[in-house]
Amino acid sequence: MKKCELLVEDVIKNSIADELKIKKGDKILSINNTIPKDIIEYSYIINDEELNILVEHKNKKLEEIEIEKDFDEDLGIVFSSAVFDGVKKCCNHCIFCF
Repeated sequence: MKKCELLVEDVIKNSIADELKIKKGDKILSINNTIPKDIIEYSYIINDEELNILVEHKNKKLEEIEIEKDFDEDLGIVFSSAVFDGVKKCCNHCIFCF
């Protein structure tokens, strides 16, 4: 299975991520000791008011960031993909799969 990679594609100006100096090309390695597999799981995890985020910056430097925010407040991170561990295909060949 492919390793989950939360690659930052963009950061919304004046967002929490912008204030934390998270930049395009950085990777989010974990949030509250969890590695989200997709954007839905990520959205659920970041709802907490207290977050511990492990970031690998583009220069390979690791940074652990602790933040307090409002419940359900977005961090302002845009990812390069909605699925972080790659699209999985089964062998059933259902006609409704895309």
